[in-house]
Amino acid sequence: MIKEFLINLIPARIKWKKSVSGTGEMYKEILNSLVEKYGNSAVKDLSEVMYKIGFKQGKEIQEKIKVKDNLYGCALVLLTMHRIFGIKSKIVEKSDKKVVIHISYCQWKDKEGWNPKCCMSLASYERGLVENINSNIIHRYTKTRSLGNEFCEIVLEKK
Repeated sequence: MIKEFLINLIPARIKWKKSVSGTGEMYKEILNSLVEKYGNSAVKDLSEVMYKIGFKQGKEIQEKIKVKDNLYGCALVLLTMHRIFGIKSKIVEKSDKKVVIHISYCQWKDKEGWNPKCCMSLASYERGLVENINSNIIHRYTKTRSLGNEFCEIVLEKK
């Protein structure tokens, strides 16, 4: 009885960290299983699903955090989602035409079996977020940690 009560006292940050880590683990396993069974076209298929999810959520998140639909607002939406998923990111460059974000840490990069295909597929979620908020903004990765770079770099630019 006392042990059951103590389980309810586990701090939220520990629960959240474990949930995020587990979500990434499930994602990796699903993607890698699909690739094994159906080949690399599975990456494209799962990327499309992730894009659609991001697209559905873009405006909702923008409205919740009360930001404009400009470059900076899109960057803040990405930073918000990064924080939720335990990703450490920051804006390193900001102008009227471009915003650059660096990611220095994520829960999944160093996990066994995590690979660039997983990162590429998840980046589609971010692209969906941005395109739903403002279709005149391009979202692209120019560097990724999963390919050996020191940090991931996202560039948001006006078309």
